[in-house]
Amino acid sequence: TLEAKRAEVKEAVAVRREEFKQKVTERKEIAKTEIAEKRAQMKERLQTIKDARKKEAVERVDAQLEKFNAKHVENFGNTVNRIEEIMQKIISRADKADANGREVAAVRSAISAAQTTIASARESIATQAAKTYPITITTEDALRSAVEAAREALRSDLTAIQEKVKVAHAAVRAAATALAGVPSINNLETESSADVSATTSVTAQ
Repeated sequence: TLEAKRAEVKEAVAVRREEFKQKVTERKEIAKTEIAEKRAQMKERLQTIKDARKKEAVERVDAQLEKFNAKHVENFGNTVNRIEEIMQKIISRADKADANGREVAAVRSAISAAQTTIASARESIATQAAKTYPITITTEDALRSAVEAAREALRSDLTAIQEKVKVAHAAVRAAATALAGVPSINNLETESSADVSATTSVTAQ
């Protein structure tokens, strides 16, 4: 029965991970189309700017923002995957304790809360994959402020996602702490004690 439960949990995680990967891929494609359209508009507006160096700088920053966002979306996704892997181990140990007559209601509650925060973080990451940060060109004098506005918008969104990933990490640690409070839990371990203590090493990127 325990092996069946472990297999079921593993399969559910694999399905969620594949769905998340597919969603991110689809939203990246949406973003690419939008980026191409807005980049064409930006280049047209840049024709009104006389300083060639400023034009090049704006185009360079525009490309950097796209790459920066894509990199962080990937990093956040990888972090959540690692957090969820640790959650699998916590669930496995909770099932073992339950099968041996231990009271694990508090652990189940903490696990449920953690899974909710993980799902929320994943949805935010997928949403971020579709976002674009076009630089609005008006006048030459306003170029610097336009570039900074796009940078700040991206920075703000990534910070918000980082906080969600941190919340998920904290929730998994709370589940691990609840599990550690189950009487004689160490005598029932099917994984090494490092599996759960490893939650302390998983940090949001």
